[in-house]
Amino acid sequence: MNKSWISALTVMILAVTTACIYPPGLRSKTNLEIDVEEIKGEGELDRERWHYIEMEETVCANGSTAGMGLNFGESRREVVVYLNGGGACWDASSCNLFRTAANLDITYGPGRMGEELYPLVKSGLLDRDSEVNPWPQASFAYIPYCTGDLHSGRATTSYDSFGGDKPIHHRGAENLEHFLKRLTKVFPEAEKIWLVGISAGGYGITWNFPLFREAFGEAEIHVFSDASPWLPVGDHLWAEWKRNWQMDMPRGCVMCDVAPDHLLRYLLEAYPESRFGISVFERDSTLAAFMRVMPVEIEKNIEWFLEERFYGDNTSAFVAQGNEHEALLFLDSGLTSKDGQLLSEFLKRWADGY
Repeated sequence: MNKSWISALTVMILAVTTACIYPPGLRSKTNLEIDVEEIKGEGELDRERWHYIEMEETVCANGSTAGMGLNFGESRREVVVYLNGGGACWDASSCNLFRTAANLDITYGPGRMGEELYPLVKSGLLDRDSEVNPWPQASFAYIPYCTGDLHSGRATTSYDSFGGDKPIHHRGAENLEHFLKRLTKVFPEAEKIWLVGISAGGYGITWNFPLFREAFGEAEIHVFSDASPWLPVGDHLWAEWKRNWQMDMPRGCVMCDVAPDHLLRYLLEAYPESRFGISVFERDSTLAAFMRVMPVEIEKNIEWFLEERFYGDNTSAFVAQGNEHEALLFLDSGLTSKDGQLLSEFLKRWADGY
């Protein structure tokens, strides 16, 4: 068996291992969950309690609606906006066979959100009482992921399946606009916004950063993405994403239409007042599967990304050893970077501007 066949087989095996993707931290359909109260209308919400606000304007992959989570802290002028992840899909095999995106068939609700919140609270990321949380006073907003398009789509696309064509509502960008309209009403006096995303959510906050910047006016905005570096993708794969999701190019990024890896360089130069942080495992096997390359290639591509795209005074990068995905879920576990820095300390220093 020659090397090209070995490489193709390995990538296929990696793709199979990503099948039936779950959101970050979930490994099965039954998980512990955070108690979430569903709220109807515009009533006042209790402080430090998670609430689910259904948004009838939003559309998940199966045509049902989604909602967002709110949890008020002592401050409503400082807000953490978290975008969840969970893979992506863009053709018949990824959407219908391997199921490489989360929440394609569910009707989203407070129970599902509670399951997805649990590992994020447990890690300390969304737990104000945790020593590793850098935002103990802030309010939290939770944006779910149920469109399979890196929060970037504006299409309903039909893919072949055993039962005929099956439509997938890739409406992540449209949903995000609806969420942003609600958030600006809930937090009209926000002064500092922290955008945080894991995996597909990390891609979503960077791809849509100009929308966040426009929505929150004069507020200070900083971005931390985990397991979501914009690495080189093949021309064919990039063309499928653009065509099947009907992605809008980020405003002002001329080269993004050519290849998405130009995005971070554009953002860093266009928004020097914002800080951009990233965390990643050096041989992330999940990224390898989605980029259709070997893990060793992911390591080389991450090195290239940090040298050629992600550099400057407003950048901070945390690179851990290993092939895991989603470093922020290890926030309270003593995870260290290749140079020995604790992730929890790194995140706090980044948040403090050091």
